[in-house]
Amino acid sequence: MKTVRASTKGQIVVPKDVRRRLGIGAGTVLGLSERRGALVLRPIRSAPGLSAIDAACGLLEGSGALKHLLEERRREREREKHPPSRSR
Repeated sequence: MKTVRASTKGQIVVPKDVRRRLGIGAGTVLGLSERRGALVLRPIRSAPGLSAIDAACGLLEGSGALKHLLEERRREREREKHPPSRSR
């Protein structure tokens, strides 16, 4: 059994190996229930009211997508500042 300590706000940290094993990442919706005096926490893969954006949260994490998007935006700004000359 693993032990965790609750903060003054009642927050706990789920150990990394448990998160990895259960597929819990940033934005994962968790269900909390009480069973015979114990807390049961489960990742919820699909839930009513869970939007596609919420479900995709963290999907591209670590892919470098943001870096590529920002680089493309920078190139677009440069093209707008210096459009190619038109020859007639």
